[in-house]
Parts: sequence; structure tokens; C-alpha cells
Amino acid sequence: HRHRHRHQPLQPGKALRDIIPAAVDEGGGPTILATLTVIAAQLPMAFVSGLIGPCMSPVPISSSPGMAISLAIAFTVTPWLVLRLMKPPAVGADHAEAGAKTGLSGKLQTLFQRRLTPFLSSAKKHWLLLAGFLATLLLSVGLAAVQWLVLKRLPFDNKSKFQLIVDLPTGLPLEDTAAAPHDLAGFLARQPEMRDLQGDAGTASPITFNGLVRQYDLRSEAERGDLQVNRVDKQHRHEQSHAIAQRLRPELEKIALRHGARLKLVEVPPGPPVMSPLGAEVYGPDDAGRHQPAARVAKVFAATPDITAIATSLHDGLRDMAAVYAVGLVLICVLVVAQFRSDLTPLVILAPIPIPIPLTLTLTLTLTLTLIGVMPGHALRGAQITPSR
Repeated sequence: HRHRHRHQPLQPGKALRDIIPAAVDEGGGPTILATLTVIAAQLPMAFVSGLIGPCMSPVPISSSPGMAISLAIAFTVTPWLVLRLMKPPAVGADHAEAGAKTGLSGKLQTLFQRRLTPFLSSAKKHWLLLAGFLATLLLSVGLAAVQWLVLKRLPFDNKSKFQLIVDLPTGLPLEDTAAAPHDLAGFLARQPEMRDLQGDAGTASPITFNGLVRQYDLRSEAERGDLQVNRVDKQHRHEQSHAIAQRLRPELEKIALRHGARLKLVEVPPGPPVMSPLGAEVYGPDDAGRHQPAARVAKVFAATPDITAIATSLHDGLRDMAAVYAVGLVLICVLVVAQFRSDLTPLVILAPIPIPIPLTLTLTLTLTLTLIGVMPGHALRGAQITPSR
């Protein structure tokens, strides 16, 4: 571009071989600076350690060499292709006329002039061109609407690990819980793709990045179990990891069903892990108001193709959080009264504490908690309560 529109008109008698280095040199500085800036911005991600390191390190490891290779191509291959494909204008010929008729650039210019000039000379053709673009856009988007094209945020990875999460009915003995992972492990051990596995029942399995996000380290109840499964390396098997998981899932679910367990087959995500690939939160004033619509949502999920491992939970999060908050404030009242031997000091200290309820209720709750903390606080320090206090 610089050769044709800047250097060649200024130096019509100069050879193309001599013009190309000057044109490359003119844009070389900004190109090098932009490449080094991108590499410098991504390089620190390669030194992130811990569980998140494996997710961060592939970005600079793959993109930085790619940027360096692209810079080398811009300074070597691209000028060489220009020298091979573009022909200099004839001696003494007008630059515009010669450029329009010679070389690859001239052929492309002639093609564009023949195809695009009619759209520039007619208002009616302007609108036809716009309508054509819109129709093409609608057709492209329509591929997803009719499911000829399946959209997915990230492609399936081909990892060698996956995990089976086993949830049995609450209150089941640990021995019954261990039987389910044992039978699942027996089935997996007979598969040629499996290398080794480890089962846990009633205790959390070794933590992974995916498990850290999904809080698998808290699975210490007697009715919780899981299996960590390692497949052979992808170089020694023909199927992708997701295809293997889909093939094994039906039989694994049958084994879990015999034990009355709910099974989740968890694959290593190709990107940052999430709590669940698909979830719905239901809010309501009481247990019945939440349980009934949650059950209907679960039935809709169960009736939808390609959705598996459906689980529901019913929590009164606001009530539990309020109880914890109240206990914390009571303890603060007790400690403040014990330290200052005053039942008025907690009122002054707790008044600015933000509570997500109206102001009148805030003051009422603060006064109530202050009074609750008065007697234990005085008792801790052996102080007497008098009417004046």
C-alpha cells in the first residue's frame, strides 16, 4: 500500500526492489512497538502460580510466539510477496494508468472498479446493496435459530481427567455410601481408556481448580462420595474425552440408580470453571413458595434434550445470613459492654454498622442487641448494673 500510493509516485524512476525497503522501514517502528506491547502485556500471566496457573499460562505461551512470528513475516515474507506479485509500471507511462493495467494490483483494481462502481453511481443500487447485506446477516443468524449451527461459548477440550460426583440420600451410613463409588470404579476399571482412579466417601477428595470453585472441599458428609478418574493420554486413544464421557454416562447412571444416588460426571472445563454450566435461582417468601416453582423448573430441565445431572436445593439464605449477622452483633455487644462497663457505648458503636433493613428497624435492632449484650458483658467483668447505668 505504501509502495503504490506514496513511494512509487514520488520516485517513478526508482526500481521496485529499492522502493520496498523504504516502505517497510516507514511502518516498521510502530509495528515493532505494537508487537512488543502486546507481548509485554500478556507475559506476566505465564508466571502465575497455584491452581489458576494452568489456566493462565497457555495464553502468553501460545500468543507471544505467534506475535513474534507475525512480526517476522511482516518484515520478510510480505515484502518478498510484493516483489514477486507486483510489477513496476512501464518506463515513461503515467503512474495511475500503468498501475491500473499491470500486475496483480492492477487486476484487483480493475475487478473492484467493474463490480463496485455501479453501486456508487445509483441510489437505488445503494439500497439494494444494504438490503443484500441485511439479508445475508439474517441468514447467518438464522442458522442458530433453526439449530443448523449449535452455539457454544468454548469448545470441548480433550483432557485426560474427569470426576464422578455421587450424592446419596441424607442420613445414609458411610458403608452404603462407599458401595456406590466402589461399583462405579469396578465398571470404569474394565474400560480400555482408563489408567487409574481414586475414590473417596464421606470426605473431600484432593482439591482441584474446578473443585475449588464448586466448593467440593466442603463435601464431608457421610452421604457424599466421588471418584477421580485418569484416562490414558490423548496420544494413546482415538476418541475425544467428551465422546468417551457421553458413551460411559448411561451405564454409570444405571449403576448410580441401583444405589439410589444422583450422579454428576464432571469434565475439566476448557476455560474458567463455574458453579454449574446451567442454573436457575428461584426466590419466594417461604419454603412452599420456592419449592413448588423449583420443582417445575427441574421438570422442564429434565424434559429438555442434552441436559443431564439435574439437582435442586432449597435454602433460606436470607434467614441464615440474618441469624449469623445477629449472633455477630450480640458478641460485639457483649465484648464492648465488658470492656467499657457501659450499656450506652454499644449503642454509639453499633449505630454506624450498615444493616440492609430500614432505619427504624436498624435502630430497634441495635437497641435490642445492646440490651441483650448488657447482662453477659457486665457478668464477664464483674460489673454491677445500677439504674443510673
